[in-house]
Amino acid sequence: MVLEEQLREVYRQAKKALQIAIRSSKEQAREELLEGLNRDPWGRPYRVARGKLRNQGPPVTQTLQPEFLRRVVDELFPDSRGHIPPTMSSSVTIEDNGYVPLVTEEEIDVALERLQSKKTAPGPDGIPGRVIFITREFLEGRLRELFNQCLRTGQFPESWKEGLLCLIRKEGRPLETPAAYRPIVLLNEVGKLFEILPRMRVFCYADDTLVTARGSNYGEASLLATVATSLVVRRIQMLGLRVSASKTEALLFHGPRRGPPQGAYIRVQDERVELKAHMKYLGLILDGRWTFHRHFELLGPRLVGAAATLGRLLPNVGGPASACRRLFMGIVRSMALV
Repeated sequence: MVLEEQLREVYRQAKKALQIAIRSSKEQAREELLEGLNRDPWGRPYRVARGKLRNQGPPVTQTLQPEFLRRVVDELFPDSRGHIPPTMSSSVTIEDNGYVPLVTEEEIDVALERLQSKKTAPGPDGIPGRVIFITREFLEGRLRELFNQCLRTGQFPESWKEGLLCLIRKEGRPLETPAAYRPIVLLNEVGKLFEILPRMRVFCYADDTLVTARGSNYGEASLLATVATSLVVRRIQMLGLRVSASKTEALLFHGPRRGPPQGAYIRVQDERVELKAHMKYLGLILDGRWTFHRHFELLGPRLVGAAATLGRLLPNVGGPASACRRLFMGIVRSMALV
């Protein structure tokens, strides 16, 4: 009996020490989470909290009528068969002996480390990037040999070029128009791993192109903007892409006493694009006088709604702890900076 009591006491002390260590570890992790908001306003704490605010529902592609979905896809990805892209000069020079530097263990280690914290949806093969990182002990050698074979033969597998198309609704756009949807293509993680190797550099065009023109008066600025836009559109078409004039916006920046004339417009692909009082670009709503009044008019209700939604996640008894209040305050601040 004495030995049993001694063992029970040792168990109680070990259990208490474990509970204290767990509590201490949670507090330390919480402090690190809050400090992460100061280092990166849109880092892990922001993504976790925003994930709680997302509306749960079926994918957009499952809610659209098949005919309209086909119309959206055709508008976003026009048929470019028969198009011959222009020849681009390469910045990579190959030695005369034809030797291609192969992927080293260090390079693939750096690339695999980037998959450790990725939580993006997988591509057609259904394999998330984190699974590849966890199984790196078994796959690293095979992946390195596969990548080196791609470099030796100068080939990029066709399966890595295929992806799953997802549509995301744009705010403030009529839902019955293709311009209300933004496409995202989910590719296989192995192909993306090959592209992010330290020696690889893949550059992509942004889907928004901004053209600016400056003149001593509206007429001169309008003429320069029309000519510059025509040149940009021509270069984009040479790449096999298409510019949608219906989604093009125009704005005139001016002083307090100068503004665009009534009915002012510029021409894009022989279509009139009327000047607007506001224009959204990269998340900011710009106005002709750089006051950002309209931007904050729309941002204010969003922040109030987000704060109310986050408030409903807080405990009803005793009120939220200071750490929780700091976290949600930081989330709302990050949303204001987006």
